[in-house]
Amino acid sequence: MDVSINPEKSVIYAASKGREFIDFNGKRRTYPIDKQKQNQLDNLNKKLLSLVKDPVFEKFSLIGSGFQRKFGQTTIARQDINGSIPEDESYNFLNKIKTVVSDLDPENQNFRIEDTGLDIEIILTIGDSQSGLKDFDKGDAVKFLDEKLRLGMTNGPHLICGDTYSDIPMLKTAKGKTDDTWAIFVTKDHKLAGKVRNVCSNSIIVTEPDILITILNFLSKV
Repeated sequence: MDVSINPEKSVIYAASKGREFIDFNGKRRTYPIDKQKQNQLDNLNKKLLSLVKDPVFEKFSLIGSGFQRKFGQTTIARQDINGSIPEDESYNFLNKIKTVVSDLDPENQNFRIEDTGLDIEIILTIGDSQSGLKDFDKGDAVKFLDEKLRLGMTNGPHLICGDTYSDIPMLKTAKGKTDDTWAIFVTKDHKLAGKVRNVCSNSIIVTEPDILITILNFLSKV
């Protein structure tokens, strides 16, 4: 926010997978979190903070995404794009985090863990009328933002940009609202690219972020 060069009131900024956003009036608005779940997340963050202060595990707070306490979830790196952590050490750290989470939530009611291979994302669960407890994903974020901001997403066109598997639910939900949905994903992962194309035929796959920026710059002038 402090370093953004976008004109004021031209962009709505969302974070924490869309679980929070700042509207055009500068007001922070959030997806509701049960107090008991928030307490559990606070306890988890205390344990993880203590863990990464240990010299054995400190490196995981310094590589890649580091240790990020977000609204409704926590992210901690276990590897970076250069593969600087030996694989066995990275997997051992993943298992260590799973143990910490399991000790706090033995019945698996409050947390879900997503492992991207680089980051460990620990996400508070939400209730779903069809599937019961689930993690909050970016598809839920699209529904939340559409409702609260009255975006009217049944009318397109919409452009969804992403670079990881956790962005797929966002694309699916937008596509479910209207076929006039387009996607640009930045990835060299052929499996991810295939999933994107299966969800949305109006998709473009690029290999570098700069290509996406160039496309967006061009579209802004059309």
